[in-house]
Amino acid sequence: RVLAEQEILATSNHPFIVTLYHSFQSEDHLYLCMEYCMGGEFFRALQTRKMKCIPESDAKFYAAEVTAALEYLHLMGFIYRDLKPENILLHQSGHIMLSDFDLSKQTDNIKKPEIVNSKNSFSSLPSLDTKACIDGFRTNSFVGTEEYIAPEVIWGKGHTSAVDWWTLGIFIFEMLFGITPYKGQTRNQTFSNILKHDVSFPDHSNPHFAPVTNNCKNIIKKLLIKDENKRLG
Repeated sequence: RVLAEQEILATSNHPFIVTLYHSFQSEDHLYLCMEYCMGGEFFRALQTRKMKCIPESDAKFYAAEVTAALEYLHLMGFIYRDLKPENILLHQSGHIMLSDFDLSKQTDNIKKPEIVNSKNSFSSLPSLDTKACIDGFRTNSFVGTEEYIAPEVIWGKGHTSAVDWWTLGIFIFEMLFGITPYKGQTRNQTFSNILKHDVSFPDHSNPHFAPVTNNCKNIIKKLLIKDENKRLG
């Protein structure tokens, strides 16, 4: 896991992925000298907010940066597998930096991305499909943080880069509402909720939450589709 992390950090060159300047080892330890992110964990930043959430316009900004970082990792043949607020750091510039790649997995057979014509209503421009880069790559390890784990990981039939888009959906939900959508009293209850329940949103009339647009809710719903083949991404 440590070597996987070093490999990603050493080969990555992206504004939203933490930079590794140098690595060296002693008899007992491996040292990674990385860019300092003085804002600390995004998780801490959320915890200091009232209701532990942020407005939709702010969430859109951070979600866009995380999406750009995930697309880059997929382009490089990596599945990230551990997106959560604790693994996102805040740079002094205000931008995010993905960190903690020890659960990431790389394919041995990286393919070229495909250009696809957009089918959505947001844009008529062609876009880069990074799904093709790791198409056919499945891994079976049971890893991740329980509230963020995708259904296919729980089913144990192998998973693809689609797990990263599921975790993005959970992350956006948590930014907006200060909670994750499937959390239960126990680990088993959480897993049961993930497998059986559709995502539901807190009541609009609750004065603690800013209103969330239908566009935003639709993106979250599409990212949290249980069938990985139909999931947005």
